[in-house]
Amino acid sequence: MSSETSFRLCSRAPRMMSWSATAVLEVGRCSVVRSRWCGESCPSRGKWSNRCSHSLPVVTTAPRGARTVSRTSDTPGCQDGRVTDLDALRRLPGAESALADVLAALPDAAWSEPSALPGWTRGHVVAHLVLNAEGMAAAVTAVREGRPATLYASQEARDGDIEGTATADPTVLRDRLRTATTVLAAALASLPDQPPEVDTAFVPRVPGSDRGFVIGELPWMREREVRIHLVDLDVGHGHRAWPATFSEQLVTSLAVRVDATLSASDADRTWHDAQDTATVVTGSLADLAWWLTGRGAGGGLSADGGPLPHVAPW
Repeated sequence: MSSETSFRLCSRAPRMMSWSATAVLEVGRCSVVRSRWCGESCPSRGKWSNRCSHSLPVVTTAPRGARTVSRTSDTPGCQDGRVTDLDALRRLPGAESALADVLAALPDAAWSEPSALPGWTRGHVVAHLVLNAEGMAAAVTAVREGRPATLYASQEARDGDIEGTATADPTVLRDRLRTATTVLAAALASLPDQPPEVDTAFVPRVPGSDRGFVIGELPWMREREVRIHLVDLDVGHGHRAWPATFSEQLVTSLAVRVDATLSASDADRTWHDAQDTATVVTGSLADLAWWLTGRGAGGGLSADGGPLPHVAPW
C-alpha cells in the first residue's frame, strides 16, 4: 500500500494541492488515522485515498465540509501515542554528514554554478537547506514551549531569504549550515522524550496556511530534503548511493503519484495503484524513488506494455 505525503520539497512551481487544517491527526494506541482527500496534483484527485504508508504517519486533512473516511494502521516506531519516525531519526545524522563532507570539498567557485534544479545555483540549494533546518528547529522549540509555530514567516519571505542567502560567501554558508543542523539534531533527538501532544502538534507551513505537518514527521521530512537535494547539487553524488531503507520509504510515500504498479527488483516489495492498472514499472528501489520525485528520465526502469508513465516534477 502507499500514501502521498503532505509535504513538497522546495520546488518553486505552483503548488496544486489544497488542504484543510481540520482533523489534522488522531493517534491512539500507537495507531494513526490514515485518510486523505486527494487534490488536483494527485492521481486519485477528488477521492478519498485510504492507502497507508507502512512506516509514516499521514496528516489527516480534507476540504472543509468533506466527509471523511478513514482507518487505522499500526506505525513502526510509534510508541505510546507518538508518531516520530525513528527510522529516519536514526538515518538523518549520516545524511547530514554526507552533505557536509560534499560541501567541505566543493570549491568556492562552484557554489555559483547551476545546480540540477532549474533556476537555482548550488548556493540556492544550500541556502534552502540552511533555512529549512533553521525553520524546523524553531518549530520544534516553539511547540515545546507552547508558542505558535510555522516553518516559514511567509512564502515571499522564504523565497526572498533563499535569494539573499544564496550569494553569501561559501565559508559563511558552511558555518551556518553546520550550526543549523546541530541545533536541529538536538531538537529532533528530544522528540521521543516529549509528550505526545508535542509529537503530534500540527504546524502550518506559513501563517494561516492549511498546508503543514505534524512535528513527528520532521525527521523524515529533513532526511528527504538532505538526501534529494544532495543529488540536486550535481557534484557526482547520485541517488543510487541512498540507503535501501530510505529509498524504500520514499517509494512508499510517493507511489501514489503514478498510475502504475511498482515492483522493486532488489527487494520483495510491490506497490499497487488504486486503479489497479496493468502497467508494471520495475527497477531498483533507488531508481524507482528517484523517478517518482519527477527527476531523471527513468534510467534503470522498465515498463510492461509501453513507455514509462509520466511523473510530474515534485
